[in-house]
Amino acid sequence: MAGIADCGLSPAAGAETAGTVDIPPLARALIAANPDRILWGTDWPHTDSARQPGRPATDVNPFQPIDDGLLLNQLPSWAPERAIRQQILVDNPARLYGFLSWRGSGGQSMRIHNLYVDASGETHFRDIEVEWVEERRAGKLSRRLPANGIIFRETAGDYDLDWHPAPRRQYIINLDAGVRITASDGESRVIGAGEVILVEDTTGKGHLSQAVHGQLRHSIFVPID
Repeated sequence: MAGIADCGLSPAAGAETAGTVDIPPLARALIAANPDRILWGTDWPHTDSARQPGRPATDVNPFQPIDDGLLLNQLPSWAPERAIRQQILVDNPARLYGFLSWRGSGGQSMRIHNLYVDASGETHFRDIEVEWVEERRAGKLSRRLPANGIIFRETAGDYDLDWHPAPRRQYIINLDAGVRITASDGESRVIGAGEVILVEDTTGKGHLSQAVHGQLRHSIFVPID
């Protein structure tokens, strides 16, 4: 993973320039090029490394008065979609640094997206937490889950599929790019590179599927029916 979407400023520029015309187009272009490879970062606490005439090199220079809250508030204008901000602020750094996703109960877990259909035919997202049943020296293991094959898939960057049900219950593992999936209840998620979704909406209103930023995508289908 490479790439950082940060405050977009050199310390000397000052926080007041965060909304100028120079920075937002660059930030948007970086995010659009590959949202799965972008992180948020700053050089907080903004120390001033410039040497001051007559000041010993061992002196500590004062921090620069940069408003980090103001800088972070620019992110929604660079990445208007909530799912993309989730990638930049949470999912990408978790994948890069090997963090497990924090979930609401205060513990750590591994998350799988799940798209399912209710009794009225509406489709919805939920999260499935992987349950660890065994721990070895090399790591933790879940129970062995049923599957009946594996299918490799390449999807073009102009992929934009109208409402459709899943052809079968299956896991989809994205390898190098994301896909935007929209449930019939209106919720939309970007399933990023390295993430897994279990699609189970084989009946009902189905879902929309769309490439993210025109990227070619390689994925793996693991049917379970």
